[in-house]
Amino acid sequence: MEIKEAWRVDPIITWLSSAIIKGDAEGAVEAAKKSLEAKLDSLEVMQKGAALAMDVVSYLYDQKVYYLPEALVAANAFYAAADILQPHIKVDASGPKTSIVLGVIEGDIHDIGKNLVKVRLSASGTTVHDVGRDVPIDTFIETASKNNCESIWLSTMMTPTMLGFEALIEVLREQNLRDKFLVAVGGGPVSEDFAKKIGADGFAKNATEASAMLTRMIEERKKSGKIPSTNGKVIRGV
Repeated sequence: MEIKEAWRVDPIITWLSSAIIKGDAEGAVEAAKKSLEAKLDSLEVMQKGAALAMDVVSYLYDQKVYYLPEALVAANAFYAAADILQPHIKVDASGPKTSIVLGVIEGDIHDIGKNLVKVRLSASGTTVHDVGRDVPIDTFIETASKNNCESIWLSTMMTPTMLGFEALIEVLREQNLRDKFLVAVGGGPVSEDFAKKIGADGFAKNATEASAMLTRMIEERKKSGKIPSTNGKVIRGV
C-alpha cells in the first residue's frame, strides 16, 4: 500500500504532462490553473508534471521521433504552465543561504533545464542571479563579482558549447579568482567525468539534484578550507 501511495500521481499532474508533451499550451495552462484550484503543491506540479514532461520531449527529440518544431511547441506549452505555477511556489528556506550566478553558456539558447534549476534553488531560499542564455564568460564572472556570489552555475544542452565551461574556469585562474568561486556544471550532454576533467566543483544531472549538490559543495569547502576541485573532487547531489 505504501509503495502504491509513493508512486501515485495526481490526475491533474498527468494532464499537465500530457498537454506539454503534445505541445498543447492551452491545455497546459488549464491544467496548471486546475492544480491551483485543487491546492496542489506548485513545486511538485512543476517537478512531477512539467519537468518530467520535458524529459520525455528531450528523449523523443534524441530518438528523432520529435523534431525541432515539435520540441519548440512543447517548450512553449511548458513556459505557459510555468508562468501560472511559479508565483505560487513556496520558499521553504531549507537550502543554503547563499547567492549564485546561473546561466546558459555562450552559443546555446536552450534554457529549460536552467530555468528548472532556478525554480528549485529559489524555492529552497537560495538567491539566484539569472543571466539568461547564450551568455559570454565575462558576464558570468562580472555578475558573480558584483553580487558577491559564492558560486557560478553553467548549463548547456549542446556538446560543442561544453568547451565554454573549461574556458570559464581557465579565465578564473588567469584572473586569480578560481578559489573565490565554486563552479557547478550541468545539462544534457554533461557528465560527472567531464566535470572532473575540466576542474569543476559540482555536477547536477537535473534540477532535483541541484539543491543538495549546492549544500554539499558549500559544506565541503567549509570543512577543507578549499574548493572541492582542489582535492580532485566533484560534488554530486545524490
